[in-house]
Amino acid sequence: MIEECYRKAVEVLRRNSSKYGFIASGAYYRGIWARDGCIALLGACVTGEEDLLETSRRTLETLRRFQTALGHIPNSYSLVEMKPSWSRGGCTDASLWYIIGSWCYFRATDDRGFLREHIPSVLLAVKWLEHQDQNNTGLVDSVEGGDWMDSTILRSGKLLYNNVLWYKALQCVNELLEELGEESTYNSSRVKSLINRLFWPEKGGEKELGITSYSWVSAYNDMVKPDREFYLSHVSCEEFIDICDTLGNCLAVIFEVADEEKRNAILNYFERRKLSDPYPIRVLDPPVTEPNCIWRRKLERYKKPYHRSNPYCYHNAGIWPYVGGFYILALLKAGKKARALKELKKLAEANKVGKERVWEFNEWLHGRTGKPLGQILQSWNAGMYICAYKGVFKEIKVL
Repeated sequence: MIEECYRKAVEVLRRNSSKYGFIASGAYYRGIWARDGCIALLGACVTGEEDLLETSRRTLETLRRFQTALGHIPNSYSLVEMKPSWSRGGCTDASLWYIIGSWCYFRATDDRGFLREHIPSVLLAVKWLEHQDQNNTGLVDSVEGGDWMDSTILRSGKLLYNNVLWYKALQCVNELLEELGEESTYNSSRVKSLINRLFWPEKGGEKELGITSYSWVSAYNDMVKPDREFYLSHVSCEEFIDICDTLGNCLAVIFEVADEEKRNAILNYFERRKLSDPYPIRVLDPPVTEPNCIWRRKLERYKKPYHRSNPYCYHNAGIWPYVGGFYILALLKAGKKARALKELKKLAEANKVGKERVWEFNEWLHGRTGKPLGQILQSWNAGMYICAYKGVFKEIKVL
């Protein structure tokens, strides 16, 4: 099943290839999404297949073509309307994934012509992201709906997910500039330190963050826990959201933002909470059961059933197989290869199960029952399965 899923994943990427890049889903999301496309190309780039590398380049070129004068990368480019969109609330992570995707493509191809042509748009995207730091802390802010959780689970302020990507993006830019013989000046290590002070609160950590207001410091100190097991989801003004964002924590492990002690705490928490049962992996824990600042349940009336975030559905602790791929990479980063192999088999099963036929590569599944409920033939599911497979069997470092 593991081998068959790999072959099917490559087929999905080929099916979803277009002259504009990777379509998010050939069966429903008919467009080039920045986050979906760049995550899909992570897998495409480790296949070594020339046609998939070509589609990866086209993905980046389409996003670059519609970058704003200020540097903002669009959320998506619709192949139905033939125009770009910046989403309803925004798309902070689109620019972040664009930078990381550009680095990944160059690393796979060593295409210096592409890099020389592409680097100005990468630097412009960095400049736009620098302007998202609303209170001069060195970390980026995001509006509601400005990241991949853009339904009725809404986060704003400083998100773990976006800032871990920000750390990686700065590393990528520095490497790309060095390849061109240019000076790299972006201080990614400071961003890493700030992430650890803000999202894993420690006594006295507020001093490094440079915020001294009594109420903020008091709220911060309330989050200091000697037995903390995961990073905070996000911080909105003086509100610290102490809930586990699975993807953000996985990325913190993969990019080595988390030290060994934090890494082990996170992965042990996932296992203790059985977040990968029945399949890898639930994206929020625990699920939000009452409408509050993060779950805008009143907005559900405007959503189609498969976009509603009731407990264990969609963004509210639903199972997203593409995030399962990042989870396996996090296990490999921690040296847990046997556990990673076990999870890879379960991830293959998740991609195989379908509503009408097998190998549907469903967008998401119910967090308790594993019932497939999302849209089918998702490119980022395919891309991240390939990454996980290559990591387990070929020991290829994807990120």
